[in-house]
Amino acid sequence: MKSIVILITRPAIGNGLYKEAVDTIVSMAIFNLSVKVGFVQDGVFQLLNGFTNSSAGVDTNESNRDRRNIQKRQSTTFEELKEYGVEELFVDQQSAALRNIEVSQFPQIITWADTKDFKKRLSEADHILTF
Repeated sequence: MKSIVILITRPAIGNGLYKEAVDTIVSMAIFNLSVKVGFVQDGVFQLLNGFTNSSAGVDTNESNRDRRNIQKRQSTTFEELKEYGVEELFVDQQSAALRNIEVSQFPQIITWADTKDFKKRLSEADHILTF
């Protein structure tokens, strides 16, 4: 079975890649492909409740209420991916640390990966898609 890692590299606010990534992940999981999802760079912000544009350096004109609603939906969606057969959701420890994010801020289903573990997961994949 082919193994695929989807890398989420950008914050959700201010771009449409979030929906594309989720659609791709669900499509692959439905076809029984081995799918893992990694969060790196500013993509780590997608897993946090209370995320703001300024915390990721993103400038948009969306209202605060709209941003909170989008973030709440996204966090829930990523947690639900396990139900579609996604094998693992993992976060790059260094990316989180550079953004002053601690492991306790992530949902419990997230695996905390140091640089060596993160690179190992990527090297084991047959394909890597970046969003």
